[in-house]
Amino acid sequence: KKKQMIDWQQQQQQQQQQQHS
Repeated sequence: KKKQMIDWQQQQQQQQQQQHS
């Protein structure tokens, strides 16, 4: 379950970076 949380955070960060770009 911890791995899923990490993946979720990574996806959130990627989305934020794309939006920021």
